[in-house]
Amino acid sequence: MCKANVQQQQQHLLLASYSSSTSSSNSEQQQHKDNKKEDKSEQVQEDNDVQQHSSWKMLLLTGVQIMGYVYLIRTYVLDYSMCTGSSMLPTLNDHGDFVLVDKTQLRPIKRDDLIMAVSPVDPAGNICKRVRYLAGDVIEYQGPLGIVRRMQIPEGYVWVEGDNAKTSFDSRNYGPVPLSLVKGRVICRVYPFSWLDTPWPASTSTTRVE
Repeated sequence: MCKANVQQQQQHLLLASYSSSTSSSNSEQQQHKDNKKEDKSEQVQEDNDVQQHSSWKMLLLTGVQIMGYVYLIRTYVLDYSMCTGSSMLPTLNDHGDFVLVDKTQLRPIKRDDLIMAVSPVDPAGNICKRVRYLAGDVIEYQGPLGIVRRMQIPEGYVWVEGDNAKTSFDSRNYGPVPLSLVKGRVICRVYPFSWLDTPWPASTSTTRVE
């Protein structure tokens, strides 16, 4: 009888030990699975962060490239500018017109071209005027005091005037303009659109001496 009880107790202990071992093994497996899930989730999050960071870098790089292209185009190919004032009436409106400026310099400046240039009297400003005379031309013009003067346009310079001679401050006031100050040719008005390549009538305030 005592042996039977002892055997039963041993069997119970073995079953309890097996059950405990199985439960522990299952718990470890479950913990291992949970750890793998967490590791996988962390890896996915890291991958997403890397992709997002890479996307921002690509977006920033694209923006810098676009800005670089725009700078090169505006510096060497085509630029726009606002022209205001009454000196170019009626070609341009006194309240302001947006114009496109050809900066390629594929051909030399010629008479009747509209140009955009750095102001000879204010380096921070620009002027939009019409080229009247070129280097080598001998002209007579009436100075600010009404005195008629004669001069030859020197090499590397152009004589510019506004189409509205009555209000224009131009070469009659500050003399010929160096070509180094010329930014480019004004080729058209943006709105309302119109080409600006029509020759203008001869100047009434200056005369070219043949």
